[in-house]
Amino acid sequence: MGFFSKFRKSLGKQEFTPLTEAEAWLGILIPCAAADGEICNMEIKSLLETLMLREVFLNADAMNLYERVMRLQAKLGNEKLIVGAASKLKAENRNTVFCLAIDLVLADGYLHENEEKIIEFIANKLNIEREMSDKIVEVLLIKNRGKLVTA
Repeated sequence: MGFFSKFRKSLGKQEFTPLTEAEAWLGILIPCAAADGEICNMEIKSLLETLMLREVFLNADAMNLYERVMRLQAKLGNEKLIVGAASKLKAENRNTVFCLAIDLVLADGYLHENEEKIIEFIANKLNIEREMSDKIVEVLLIKNRGKLVTA
């Protein structure tokens, strides 16, 4: 029996519990930006524009929230962050956040395999209906077609 054996269960049960709706949004969006293994300048720019243009971030300290969720993402990983965020996200915001998540993964002009997987995971955790997800993906692929990316 190892020194940490009796504590292993409590160590493995770390979860993300967003304190606010804005933090829940970031718990979905940051894993999208990091899904391909790095967060490029275009993804950061797109994420910051999202923060500044949404009512949910109006009275929030967006930079503090961003830094907190980034630390938690590094500690817990994308899936735990998404699961926790999905449980706190208001139903009326789920399609919007899903749409923003897709737009974010397309910000660098490419859709990587890990990004596709994370979008599918998010759609599942947010209970996005297939018909709605297909519409969102179709429109955003059209929107981002031929996009010139500058780093």
